[in-house]
Amino acid sequence: MSEHGGDLDKAIQFYGGKKCQWIDLSTGINPNPYPIPKLKITDWQRLPTLDEIESLEFLIKSKFKTSLEIALVSGAQTAINFLPFLLDKRSVNILVPTYNEYQLCFQDAGWNVRLSKEFNQLFSSEVVIIVNPNNPDGKTHKIKDLINLSKSVDILIIDESFIDLSENKSIISEIDSGIKNIIVIRSLGKFFGLAGMRLGFILSNSKINKKFKRNLGPWPVSKMSIKIAERAIQDNIWIQKTSMYLNNWSVLLDQLMEVINWKIIGGTNLFRLYSTPNSDLAQKFLAESYIWSRKFSYSKKWLRLGIPCIEDFKRLKIIVESLKV
Repeated sequence: MSEHGGDLDKAIQFYGGKKCQWIDLSTGINPNPYPIPKLKITDWQRLPTLDEIESLEFLIKSKFKTSLEIALVSGAQTAINFLPFLLDKRSVNILVPTYNEYQLCFQDAGWNVRLSKEFNQLFSSEVVIIVNPNNPDGKTHKIKDLINLSKSVDILIIDESFIDLSENKSIISEIDSGIKNIIVIRSLGKFFGLAGMRLGFILSNSKINKKFKRNLGPWPVSKMSIKIAERAIQDNIWIQKTSMYLNNWSVLLDQLMEVINWKIIGGTNLFRLYSTPNSDLAQKFLAESYIWSRKFSYSKKWLRLGIPCIEDFKRLKIIVESLKV
């Protein structure tokens, strides 16, 4: 069974309550979503036109200062599911621990999957996958190291779903379409808090891009998601305010967890990873107050929490401080 955050049904099954009673901190999604602009009824009735798709692609290229080719997808997960079937190689090396869907998708497609814990174990592989910043520990890799790695492998896949708030720059503005073996996956749903919009994009060279578009079909995303994304990625004021909010509340969450001696060991400004005395008991402690968290089968101590909104933080603070007493 695949492990994921956002599995609130599982929490309710074990601990009871209704969805409206729960605070879901098991994901890394902005708790304060971008305000949805007013949409016309025709936006729901009609398929997106090629002009609308290409217009958003051009806007993304301009916004992120890249010359790479872009293919829109219905969320980063769609790209992950397609990759094993669009690439000709049959052996992949994944830097772990990381988002477990990469291993599952490539294994299910019949690939030979190798898991490596050290960066220097990735060299001379066929296909390499790195999540940067990594989920769940937030570890990052320098652009120069990634480019150097790309020179010794056939294909390098870099997942930048959580790059928006990272101090590290994205690799997409540092490479051009002349580099044939780097594929970058980006998500728009996490930072903008609109995961349900299902919108992400893949950046690559023209050959790989054409493969993606041919297999994704003529309408890879909805007309509504295109209209929302166009507004959101150009709203610099909202982006700046939101970045400051998430940074500030990440610090406050870390300080709160210190009250019960949960040590920060990594994360981003969309999620934090803590070392607890016992992650099973830590998750149970929060779940009994209807707060859901993310634990990991490969660690008995790690617990990940998303950044809460202000009201949810107040409730979390009361629960945590009650344990101190």
